[in-house]
Amino acid sequence: MSTAVRLAGYTLAVFLATASFRPLVGYFGLDFFQENGPAEWIEFAVLFTVTAVFLTAARRTPRFRQLFVLLAAAAILAQFRELDAILDQTVPWLGWKIGFAVLPAAALYARRHWATLRAQAAEFMTTRACGMLWGGFLIAVPIAQLVGHGPLLRLALGDNYSFAYKQMIEETLELIGYLVIAVASVEAALQLRAPARAVREAAAPGPVSPAVVAFPYDRRTRPHRARPARRPVNEKDAV
Repeated sequence: MSTAVRLAGYTLAVFLATASFRPLVGYFGLDFFQENGPAEWIEFAVLFTVTAVFLTAARRTPRFRQLFVLLAAAAILAQFRELDAILDQTVPWLGWKIGFAVLPAAALYARRHWATLRAQAAEFMTTRACGMLWGGFLIAVPIAQLVGHGPLLRLALGDNYSFAYKQMIEETLELIGYLVIAVASVEAALQLRAPARAVREAAAPGPVSPAVVAFPYDRRTRPHRARPARRPVNEKDAV
């Protein structure tokens, strides 16, 4: 599939996803964006899909396996964050922060494969997928948290401030960011699989000519043309 077709498909998918907000809000109202509401479960589903894509890519692309495993770990941590309403009620003391257990495991894994990860990350950062992934992260984390920050909106809206609108802004930006990350995960799996495939094809033996198989050439074993024996020089030959 060509790059232009993929980018057009990604754009259409994000457009349709954001366009669906209107009928969903019309049905659920602002409850659509509340804690543990439909928006958060959609975000969780998107992140679950991202994790599945990264783990599948890790299995199918051994050359970038360590990088994909760490990206999947980051997506798993984000899933814990989206389940905060449930985990804060069911997990004593820690709540959703229990997901931070992923970090030491990821750190140990990165330390074990540090040299390999550095080479993989250096190559990944030259790809289009890396820019898309970073852009999605910026939308979902700093921009969503800053623009959807309660104190900021109170200063901007004054008496018109509403916590429901604050949730709507924050969850909408998070969902858009996660959708961009999902697009980036697919693009990363495709882009990084291409050079890995090229390496395998270059290492694979090419077709061999039947003549070469039948008559292998080797300087040490090639047949030599027999030369006639030199006749000894005697008096009769000299005459």
